[in-house]
Amino acid sequence: MSHAPKSSKPASLRRQAEARVKAAAKKRPAPLTRANALRTVHELQVHKVELEMQQEELRASNLLYRSLFENMPNGLAHCRLHRDAKGRPVDFTYLTVNRAYETLIGASKQVLEKKVTEVIPGIRESNPELFEIYGRVTATGKPERFEIFIQSLKTWYRVSASRLTPDEFIAGIEVITEHKRAEEELRETNELLSLFIKHSPIHAYIKEVTPTQSRILKASENFKDMVGIPGSAMVGMTMADLFPADFAAKITADDWTVVSQGKILKLDEDLNGRNFTSIKFPIRLGGQQLLAGYTIDITERKQLELTHKRLLAILGATPDFVGFADAKTTQIIYINPAGRKMVGIGVEEDLAGYKIGNVHPEWANTLMREVAIPAATRDGVWTGECAFLNKDGREIPVLMVLLVHKSPGGEVEIISTVSHDITTLKQTEAQLQKLSQQLLRTQDAERRSIALDLHDSTAQRLVGLLLSLSSLRNHAKTASPGSEDRLDECMEITKQSIAEIRTLSFLLHPPQLEHFGLLGAIRDFATEFGHRSGIQLTLDLPNKLSGLTKEHEKPLFRVLQEALTNIHRHSGSLSATIRLLREERAVRLEVQDAGCGIPKDKLHALESESARYGVGISGMRERLKFFHGQLEIKSTKTRTTLIATLPLRT
Repeated sequence: MSHAPKSSKPASLRRQAEARVKAAAKKRPAPLTRANALRTVHELQVHKVELEMQQEELRASNLLYRSLFENMPNGLAHCRLHRDAKGRPVDFTYLTVNRAYETLIGASKQVLEKKVTEVIPGIRESNPELFEIYGRVTATGKPERFEIFIQSLKTWYRVSASRLTPDEFIAGIEVITEHKRAEEELRETNELLSLFIKHSPIHAYIKEVTPTQSRILKASENFKDMVGIPGSAMVGMTMADLFPADFAAKITADDWTVVSQGKILKLDEDLNGRNFTSIKFPIRLGGQQLLAGYTIDITERKQLELTHKRLLAILGATPDFVGFADAKTTQIIYINPAGRKMVGIGVEEDLAGYKIGNVHPEWANTLMREVAIPAATRDGVWTGECAFLNKDGREIPVLMVLLVHKSPGGEVEIISTVSHDITTLKQTEAQLQKLSQQLLRTQDAERRSIALDLHDSTAQRLVGLLLSLSSLRNHAKTASPGSEDRLDECMEITKQSIAEIRTLSFLLHPPQLEHFGLLGAIRDFATEFGHRSGIQLTLDLPNKLSGLTKEHEKPLFRVLQEALTNIHRHSGSLSATIRLLREERAVRLEVQDAGCGIPKDKLHALESESARYGVGISGMRERLKFFHGQLEIKSTKTRTTLIATLPLRT
C-alpha cells in the first residue's frame, strides 16, 4: 500500500485567522451599534463562505495530487536518511512511496516506515555508492541524476534525487535494464564491427560523404599494403589525402553517386600496378550520408584468368581429346573442340547431359572403372590404350593419359585426360600384324618343309654315310695303324649329327598339336624332347583346359618350343619345369630352367625388344601380341623363367 502526504495549506490559513482574532481583541472595541453588528455579521458570513470555497479547492487539489502521485509511471519515494555517529549515511526509511516505486523495486510487502536495508537485503554492501549520493544530495541541497545497477535486484535504474530537509529527500526512479541491455548490445555490435573492419582480410571501410569530399570513418589495417598507411591512421583523412588528385576526384565522385542515388556500385580499378575490384553501398544513419564498401586485390585472379584463357586457347588448338569430369558424379565438365568432334558433340552443345560413361564403349568403361581410375588414384597418372564412342556408334581407339586431381585432404575431385587418336596407328598395326601372321604361317610352313627335308633327306644321307663308315672300318683292320681309331671318331661324329638333325627336325615341326591338342602335345613333346636332348623335364599341367581355341593353342605351343630350344642351346641346364595355369580371364604358361641365367645387358635388350638379340623372342612376342597376349622374362644367376600370358574371350 502507498501513501501520499496531507496538504498543509488549510492549517496555515487557520493559524493566520487565529492571529487576526487575537490582534483584534487587543484593540479597543468599536461602539456596538445595530449597523456595526449587521456589518460584522455580513463579513463573518462572507468570510465563512470564502473559507468553505478555499477548503473545497484544497480538497480537489489534494485529490488531484494524490491521483498523480499514485498513477505516475515512475517510482517516487519520500525518505529519511540515517547517518552513523561519524555522520556517514548508512540507511534510509521510506516515509511515503507510490505504487510504481513498490513495483519497480519488486517489493512483495508494504515498505512504508521500513528501512531500505530491510526491504532490499544486501544493498548497503553491494551498492554503497547509492548511500553516498543521497548523503551528498541532503548535505549540499544540489539535485543529482544518475544511473545505477542494484546487484541485489539485478536491475538497472535511472534515479533523480532532491533534498527536502537536511535529513529528508525525494527519489524518483525508472527501470532502464532493457535500455542498458540495448546499449550493451549496440556497444558490442559496434565493437565487433570495428574489429571486423580492422582485421578484415579484404580492404573494408566506412566513409562520410559529401559532394566535395569523402572522409574515412573506419578502415581495415591492411590498407597499409595498398596505400602504405594502416586503417587506424586513415581515420579522418579524405581521398585527396590518400591518393593522387585525379584518382581521388574519381573516387569522391563515385562515392557521391552511391549515397545520393542510393545504389550499389561495383567497379574495377588499377593502382600502382595492381588490380582491384570494389563494391560500395549507401548507409543511412540519422542525417549522415555514409558509405560502406570493400576492395579486393584481384591481381593474382586476373593473372590466373589470363593464364586460363591462354590454356583454353592451347586446348582449343590441340588435335587431341582433352576433357575434365567430376570424380564423384562422373559429370563431364569440359571437352575441347577436337574432343567434341571426336565423340560427335557440337562445339556449342551443353555438356550437362554427358557423363564419362556416355563417351566410351562398354569395354572401355569397364577398363576405366576397374583399371585406369584406380591406378591413377594410386599413382597420380595412368597411361594405356582405350577408346571413345562417337554418336554414330564408331569406336575411336586412343592412347590415353589419365590424371586425377585431389583436394588438400586427399579426396579425388577431378578426373582429366589427354587422349591421342591412334586409329591410323591401329590400322597400320593391324596390317603389320596381318603381315606378321602371314610371315609366321610362311615360317611354319618353311619350318615344316625344312624339318621334313632334314628328316627324310639329310638324316638319311648321314645314315648312309654312317653305314659306309662302318663298312670301311671293317676293312680298316688290315689298313695302316691308327686308321681304325679315326674311323671310330668319324662314326661318332656322324651319329651325333644324325641325333641333332633329328632333334632339330622335331623342334622345327612337332606333329603332336594337330593330333592331341595343347595338353597332349605338351606331354608328348616334353617326353620326346627330354629323350632327345637329355634334359629332365617336370610338368605341372591341369587335367583339363577349357576356353582355348586351336588358334590360341598354337602360339602357346610355339612359345614352349622356342623356350625349350633356347634352354637346350644356351642355358646349360640339365632340368626344366613346364607349368600351365588356367586363370579367370587368361591362360599362363611358365617355362623355368636351372641354368646360368641371362646377363643383365642382354636381358634389358630382350625386354626392350631390341633387334640385336632374340629373333626367337621377338617371334614369340609377335605370336602372343596378335591375341593381345604378353611375354615376360625373369632371370637370376641360377635360373631363367619365361612367362607367356594369353587373355581369353569370355
